[in-house]
Amino acid sequence: MWVRGESVAEGYLNDPDATVEHFAAVTADGDGPYLRTGDLGFFQDGELYVTGRAKDLIITNGRNIHPQDIESVSEAADPATGPCAAFALTDDSGHERIVLVQEIRPLHLNGRSPAVLAGLIRERLARELRLAVQVVIVGPMSVPRTTSGKIQRSRTRDELRTADLTPLHSDLHPSAMT
Repeated sequence: MWVRGESVAEGYLNDPDATVEHFAAVTADGDGPYLRTGDLGFFQDGELYVTGRAKDLIITNGRNIHPQDIESVSEAADPATGPCAAFALTDDSGHERIVLVQEIRPLHLNGRSPAVLAGLIRERLARELRLAVQVVIVGPMSVPRTTSGKIQRSRTRDELRTADLTPLHSDLHPSAMT
């Protein structure tokens, strides 16, 4: 989505490159400048619906996948699943994978291992969304959040790559985390 108006800033302080990238969008007929918000959305019946962030969109096999769709299915998969973060991760060979970092509620495992829960999540995502997802199981409150409690997908990906997350189970090969 692109916006403009009196309340839109003129750019970033001391960052002219980012200012041009984000604040200088112009339509094909020269109308502008607009702020590129980074949000995705659509109009329906005169109403604007925000569907997500462009930087969070996962594109795989020609499909655009919103991470919220993956997260919603996983969080509803079992009483032991909690908040999670879905994102794309590229391994050493350049192969992109969809990764889900899933928090669990250990008291709801009922004797099952985290690996069994990961298998259940993979099967549910394959059945409902037709996606192959690599699942990383972590303990409660392991997925980074903002101060207002929103999941931070990019930070989760970074923490997985730098081994700042401690998986209880991981489908990922170590080469995928570099």
